Amino acid sequence: MADFALDENVSERTADLLDDLEHDVLTTRQNRSQGIDDARQLALAARAGQIFVTHNRRDFVLLHRAWRLWSHEWGVAGRANHAGSLLLPQPPILAADRAADLLDRFGRDRGVVTNRFFAWSLEGGWIPEG
Repeated sequence: MADFALDENVSERTADLLDDLEHDVLTTRQNRSQGIDDARQLALAARAGQIFVTHNRRDFVLLHRAWRLWSHEWGVAGRANHAGSLLLPQPPILAADRAADLLDRFGRDRGVVTNRFFAWSLEGGWIPEG
């Protein structure tokens, strides 16, 4: 099973469904990290070894690229890891139950996700970003 950290914009219903599917799930509400900036959210998930799930493409594509660049520039690539990030379309494009199903399958079937960012689209499924 996978460990997921869900951004505050991801449905609590999705979290409940993932929990029912026996994944370890932590929401920003449970973590008392609501309103914390995106970089800190990613750092919290990285520290906990959780795959970060969000609807926020703009900020997390930028954070993912920065993470990779800075860890390389600072000579800590391979030591400064995060468990991966996943981007899902927001409802109503993707309902909470469908999101939970996709995350469940990703969590069971995933290959190497460390330091990677994937976005899900209706047309192409899970696509690596950045």
